[in-house]
Amino acid sequence: NVRFVAGNADTDFMLLELEAPIPGSIAHNFNGWDRRPAPASESWTIHHPTDDPRKINYNADPLLGGQAFGPFHWRVREWEIGTTEPGSSGAPLFDANRRIVGQLHGGLSTCENNLFDEFGKFNESWAWTPEKEPPTGRLREWLDPAGTGLATLDGLDRNFCSNPVPSLALRKAIVRKCALQGTTALPGDTFDLDIELLNNGNDLGTGVAGTIALNPPGQPGVTLLRNSANWPDLAPLETSSPVVPYSIRLAPNYACGTPIRLTLTAAANESPFLQSIPVTVRVGRPVDIAIFGDSMEAGVGPFTIDNPVAAGPPSLAVNPWIQTTARAHSPTHSWSVADLNGRSDSRLVLTGTSPLPAGASLRFRHYMNTNQSFDGGRLEYRIGAGASWIDARPLISRGGYNSTLSSLFQSPLAGQMAWSGDLGSFVEVEVNLASLAGQTISFRWRFVTDSSISGAEEGWFVDDIRIEHTIYDCIRPRSSRGADACLTGRPPLPRAGKTGGR
Repeated sequence: NVRFVAGNADTDFMLLELEAPIPGSIAHNFNGWDRRPAPASESWTIHHPTDDPRKINYNADPLLGGQAFGPFHWRVREWEIGTTEPGSSGAPLFDANRRIVGQLHGGLSTCENNLFDEFGKFNESWAWTPEKEPPTGRLREWLDPAGTGLATLDGLDRNFCSNPVPSLALRKAIVRKCALQGTTALPGDTFDLDIELLNNGNDLGTGVAGTIALNPPGQPGVTLLRNSANWPDLAPLETSSPVVPYSIRLAPNYACGTPIRLTLTAAANESPFLQSIPVTVRVGRPVDIAIFGDSMEAGVGPFTIDNPVAAGPPSLAVNPWIQTTARAHSPTHSWSVADLNGRSDSRLVLTGTSPLPAGASLRFRHYMNTNQSFDGGRLEYRIGAGASWIDARPLISRGGYNSTLSSLFQSPLAGQMAWSGDLGSFVEVEVNLASLAGQTISFRWRFVTDSSISGAEEGWFVDDIRIEHTIYDCIRPRSSRGADACLTGRPPLPRAGKTGGR
């Protein structure tokens, strides 16, 4: 028997949990996965076309972006070996490392031709829905329940799986200095690095040991003084710091804000194969500098409303954005647009005034309650004045789109991804603007409704919009003592001057 865990029709995935162990008499493997967004250079699928015995296809070309089912899919333009047919849907798509990167949604490939197939992207299924519970529309919580941040996981053979083993993962990395120096790595510092490991496996881990190395090697200004460490025994789901931490020295001229990139290679006696775990240490204290902020409490401000009306057919109804107190994140006002019965296309525009600095980000809070998958909104941007508007979806790093709008009822964004449905509360969205540094950028929040009939849905509310960028402060506190004295316990050298009694 199996139990439903998660699924999503937009990428066509379903995750099921076996309620009993697989009998040892059945030869089986547990497949690994890769949630990184880069396309595989070649790919395979294993499937059962029209209920036939197992077949294997091979595609020698790099995967392409989806077209028939949208950009959250991979496209196999044609198979060099084999083909698919009805009944193959749901088949896993493997990369060259034998990791799943997608699942078959549909296509035109049959035994009579050699046309395309499209697979829902595994990385899209990983974090599909907004930040709300229950997470039954995505994979993240189920395949990485401890929140380790793993990007890939190799498959396991049944013989290996039948034996309990520990599995090591990074919990957190902490810079440790004496109390007067704080916990931030600064240029010129010598500091301890405490790497806390999690045993994410199903057996005790003894003899846990690991070494760190610069990745890439040769990062100038970084010296690893102590690059090996040992941990106490780790029970399943237990975390621990090393008995003696790692130690690192930074040159005085190390560039402030530049991360130290490391790879931890660790193993336990019960699982002697080496695990490579990326570790990043940021140098400097992050400081967020506000470029723009509006909590919607001081009137319309710099925003304009673009509400196109078409005489039709099909026509577009007037549905302007307004400022309201019906819902707000803080304290009392927000921008709002209604969920109409009938087609509309409403835009709230924030015009750019100055070039973005490096490391900028856009953040806002929004609440949505609309006719699920029929009415919804998205964020768009344009570079300079008069340029075409661009969907900001590839830049959204948190709180991304959760639906694809229907093509059945003449939506202005038919078949495109957007926020839709009931978010349940004000959700924060973060947009990484690093790729737009030096450009003057305008933003617009675009809400569309189609010709289908809505119920009592409220619409879209947007609040607390801010643009900021992060700089790194590496000024050493005046009270700070020498790093070596802090780490070794030696007292600071006496000041020059008079000696003797009071």
